[in-house]
Amino acid sequence: MTKYEIMFIVQPNLEEEALKKVVKSLEKTLTSNNAVITLSKELGQKEFAYEIKKYKSGYYFLYNIEAKNDKAVKYVTKSIENFGFKVTVIIDKDNVIVCGHTRYKASKKLGYNEIPCIIADDLTEEQIKAFRLADNKVGEIAEWDYNILELELDGISNIDM
Repeated sequence: MTKYEIMFIVQPNLEEEALKKVVKSLEKTLTSNNAVITLSKELGQKEFAYEIKKYKSGYYFLYNIEAKNDKAVKYVTKSIENFGFKVTVIIDKDNVIVCGHTRYKASKKLGYNEIPCIIADDLTEEQIKAFRLADNKVGEIAEWDYNILELELDGISNIDM
C-alpha cells in the first residue's frame, strides 16, 4: 500500500457539531475508498499566510493514510510493455518517489532494475507535496476532445492497451 499525508483545512466559522460532521464525512470518504487511516490529528485553528476565499484562518487536520492503487498497475505495465518506459518517475533529493508510484510498481512487475528518474531537488517540502497532489489530480479534470480522439483511435486496432 502507498502512504499519503493529507492536510485538511476547514473553514473557521463552523460550530463544533458541524465541524465534527465535516470531519466524519472526510473520514468516511477516505475509508469507503479503501484507505486505511493510520494517523488522525487535529492541529487546531491556525492563521493563513494569506487570505483564502475571504478567510484568514482555518481548522487544520492532519491525516496519514495507506491506500492501494494496484488497479492501475496492470494497465501501466501493459503500456510499458507496448511502448517502453516513456514517462519518468520523479524523486526528491533523498530518492523518495514524489510522482510515479504506479510506474515504479509496474517496472518492478516487469523485472526492471533501473528506471528513468528526474530528481526534483529544486523544490521545497511544501512544493513537493503540492506537486504530488497536482500530478495525481490534473488528469481527473482533463476532458477529451472527441474529434481528436477519433483521429487518434483510427488505425490502432491491433494494439492491446
